[in-house]
Amino acid sequence: AKAHILPLTHSDYPDSLRRLPDPPPLLYAKGNLTLLADRPWVAVVGTREASPYGIQMVRTLLPDLIRAGTGIISGLARGIDTEAHETTLRENGATIAILGAGLDIAYPRENRLLLDRIGESGLLLSEFPFSTPPERMNFPKRNRIISGLSRAVLVVEAGLKSGALITADYAMEQGIDVFAIPGNLTSDKSVGPNRLIRDGAHPCLAPADLLSALGRLVLPKSKPAAKPETDPPEIHRLLNLLEHTPLHVDELIRQTGTSPAELHPLLLELEMNGRITRQAGMRYTLALS
Repeated sequence: AKAHILPLTHSDYPDSLRRLPDPPPLLYAKGNLTLLADRPWVAVVGTREASPYGIQMVRTLLPDLIRAGTGIISGLARGIDTEAHETTLRENGATIAILGAGLDIAYPRENRLLLDRIGESGLLLSEFPFSTPPERMNFPKRNRIISGLSRAVLVVEAGLKSGALITADYAMEQGIDVFAIPGNLTSDKSVGPNRLIRDGAHPCLAPADLLSALGRLVLPKSKPAAKPETDPPEIHRLLNLLEHTPLHVDELIRQTGTSPAELHPLLLELEMNGRITRQAGMRYTLALS
């Protein structure tokens, strides 16, 4: 794929980065530039020393986000970042990697193939000129770009000194929703997410938590959509189940016989159209007309 240099004035330079206090004067890009504007993006970040639990959470949560049309941004580091990019590519989703080095530098070296794949089917971005080595100071700096391009940031696992917490701090300063995956209280890799939740980040317990936030952000509340004259059978069944009492998402899965991957987009559609309401604890009820 061809490489591009985007100055602040370029039409493809992202508006969300222009609004940063210190926007990169130049962005070096390789890949599909149209991805920047054609979908909402979630940053998925975490420790380089990911545990099996962290890897499992990425593989469990991301497919539903990707199928709902969400792109995944990360930093191509070892661990959670690498798994986020690889899971997205496996699901034929869109991914952007924000580098802490020049576009031609694979860091870590074992990610050379992944770097090339993202450059062909996704998008590589860096504020650092070609051949810039991966110096330690570059990584905290690039994290403001990761959060700045995102509608929400998801911290999967992070120790107290993890760069993922820097990304979360940037997101909070930028007014971007921060989500964190709760973890084992005895695991040093869960200290970061657990503290973020204690300090006000949203706990992410299921893909619907993120999809709901994205729905509110991507589609501003207007008047509820008019009820169609005839609903598809699966929508009709859901509305009938919710007619008399609120139900937990697990109960809806059980009663409808659908998978979480099939059910969550239906619930999101009904919620965004103002026909159902999500209550605390992942319970759903019909919206008041």
